[in-house]
Order: sequence, then structure tokens, then C-alpha cells
Amino acid sequence: MSKLTGGSDMKARINTNSTILLISGIISFFLLIFILSQVNTNLVKATGIDKPETDLLDYIIGFGHLFILIFNVYAIIFVFSHFRQFKELRVLKIAVLILGGISLFSFGIEKVMIDEIARQYRYGMDISEINILNMAYIINLAFTLLMFFLL
Repeated sequence: MSKLTGGSDMKARINTNSTILLISGIISFFLLIFILSQVNTNLVKATGIDKPETDLLDYIIGFGHLFILIFNVYAIIFVFSHFRQFKELRVLKIAVLILGGISLFSFGIEKVMIDEIARQYRYGMDISEINILNMAYIINLAFTLLMFFLL
């Protein structure tokens, strides 16, 4: 009888974690779309270049980056901890883990690119790093969408 309840307890935890991941994935997806649109429509305001104090947009973008980072870490931990449960989705699990690692790495790229864009803007230089920044955000979007397919 204990094996039976242990199995249902494990399924309940997987379902709870899946629900949490699904909801946080949806929030992350929309935050990424918002950040990407802000960066591409008004780069100076979205990145906080030449602003003396922070405003609501800065807090939303900062919270968005933190939330997306927490989602990525939680999703990778979920896939690692339940790696054996999804036997039929082996290729998808491996793809999620690889893209998740790249997505975590892209957070560092985003920070460096925003700093570099701000520096180049202040000196009146051409800002070509926006393409790299967009690619890093697209990698995060791809990871979020791949998690939807896994869940």
C-alpha cells in the first residue's frame, strides 16, 4: 500500500511542479515579449541610459529579468529531477537541458550587451550590439516555448 501512495504522491508533486512551471512560463513569455518590444522600440528608455533616477519601467524590466532567471533555474532543476519520468520524450528533455544552459548563459550576455550599448550610446558610436541582445532574448523565448512543449 505504501508503494501505491508513494507513486501517487510523486505524481501529485510532478503535477504541482508542472502547474507552477506552466504559470511561471506564461508569465516569463509575456515578460520577455514586453522587454524585447521595449528594447526595440525605445532603447534609451528601456535600458536606462542617461536617466538620473529609476522609474516604473526600470522596475518592471528588472523584475522581469529576475523572474525569467528564476523560471529558467527552476525549469532546469525540474527537468533534471524528473529526467527518468519522461521516457518517451528523451530527445526533447536533452534539447531542453542544452537550451536551458545556453539560456542561462545568455543572461550574462544580456547584461554585457546592455552595458556596452549604454557605453556606445554615450559616446555617439554606432550600436551594433542590439542584434546580439535580441538574439539572447530570442534564446530565452525559445527555452520558454520548449518548456511548454515538455510540460
